[in-house]
Parts: sequence; structure tokens; C-alpha cells
Amino acid sequence: MNLFQSMKKNILLLLFIFSINSYALELPGFRFSNFQNTDVWELAKAVRDDDEKRIKELIKKSNLKIDLKDSKYQQTLLTLSIVNDKRKAFLELLKAGANPNELLGELRNSTPFFTAIEYQEDCEQFFVENLLKYKANVNQQIMSTDEYTTMYEAFPLLVALTNSDANGNECLETIKLLVNNGANINCCVHSPSSGLCDGVVSSCLIHTRLKILAYFVIEKNIALPKKVLAIGEVDPETMQLYSLTEALNSEDFLYEDFTHEQLGFIDKSELRKTKNEILNYLKKSGKE
Repeated sequence: MNLFQSMKKNILLLLFIFSINSYALELPGFRFSNFQNTDVWELAKAVRDDDEKRIKELIKKSNLKIDLKDSKYQQTLLTLSIVNDKRKAFLELLKAGANPNELLGELRNSTPFFTAIEYQEDCEQFFVENLLKYKANVNQQIMSTDEYTTMYEAFPLLVALTNSDANGNECLETIKLLVNNGANINCCVHSPSSGLCDGVVSSCLIHTRLKILAYFVIEKNIALPKKVLAIGEVDPETMQLYSLTEALNSEDFLYEDFTHEQLGFIDKSELRKTKNEILNYLKKSGKE
């Protein structure tokens, strides 16, 4: 098993949980018609039409439950405004007191803030930035329990670093936005099999987010455990633990240029440059 395959295995739980979320983060889970025959149906139609004037009128003259959830998918109008890109409605709902931290979904394993991060397009920060202005919990950890097991998702920061724009560029500015608003760069999810706490460093390695990794390691001087990544099978006796330097020096991070039959020449020089900057910093600072 190579390093990349092993790293992917280490976050299987995280990916599995988000795959559970994905069924609710697609239609029909975000149809405004899900609010038919509820007390907020008129409001739902106004949000659907992105009609800020009508939203204001309805909220002013009616004692509406802004965070009412649809009965089937357990989503709120705030979340629907995010996924359906209804920006004026989104802002009016926030002004009216809609909760960016409301637990959503049948398993209560999402929030409007998590949804905004997961649905971020082209690294645009509109929804994330405005939710933060209205007290989105930047360090909220979602925990979902069912009759079989307890599943931990992640923190907003760990979700955000997996995003990229249409060209595959990392959403570094979103990471900085979260950190500048108090996101804990040491947040992590405990792995029972390895005994490690998987956080931003291991996630950056898994998702090849080297610019974000350089930001955490060099600019933010994040505390680095001796071992940051577990490689191998679940059996602790065969599992190998790697430091950041050992992982970056592995064959999976060579980043050699190559020519693709359809895409042409693929230049990996920027990745190599960033990797070497991190390795040089680790060596000079005695953190190897």
C-alpha cells in the first residue's frame, strides 16, 4: 500500500460521514417546496424568489419561526438560501436572527455554516464571511449518533481546507479568514486505530494542500507532534507512524512533471517549491 492510499484510509471515517451528508445536500433535500403546508411557506416562497422586500414584510407582521426545519430533510430556509444562492434572502434571514449553528439533517450532523463551507464555489467567501459576522461557531465539532455507532465529522477548518477553485487552486484565503476569526489551528479528530489526533497537518498531506500546509507550519508556527500521519493497516503492530518531514520526503510527494495524453504538460514545479520551503523551514527550526 503506497503512502497516498494509506493516507486516504486514515480519513475514511471523515469522508464516509460527509458522504452521508451529501445525500441531504443535493436536491430534493433543498427544494423550497419541502416547506409547503408549514407556517413558513409564504416565507419560503419569498426566499426562493430572493425577494428581500417580501421577506421583511412577512417577518415584520408575523411571528415566524425563522429556523423551522422541513419535516423530511430537517433543513432550514437559511441553508436553502445558501445552497440555492439566494444572497439577498440569505442576508435578510441573518438579520432576522436565523441561526448559523442550527443542527440539521436527520442525524443532526450539519449546520448552515458547515453547508456554506462544503458548498463553497471557486473559493468565494460571501456566505462564509457573512455567517461569521452573525456568530457562526468557527470551532464547532459536529457529532452524530445513531443506533449503531457514534460518528464524528470534523471542524469547519478541516472541511474548508479540502476545497479548491475551478482550476484546482487551494482556498488559502478562506483558511486565513477562519483562522483570523478564531478557528483553532490545533483542532483534530482522535483516531482510535493509530492513537494520533488527525488535524490540519495530516489533512493537508492527504489532500495535497501544500500552500495551506506552509501557512500553518511557517507562518502560524503550528505545534507539530513527533508523528503526524499513520501509514499501514489498522493493526497497530504493522502500522507505521510518520513525521511531517518523513511524509514529505516520501515517493508520493516527489511531484514530478509529466505529460498527459489529453491535458498536455503538467508542471509540478510550484508544488516542489512549496514542499522544499516547508522542509527547509523544518530543518532550520529543528522541527524535523
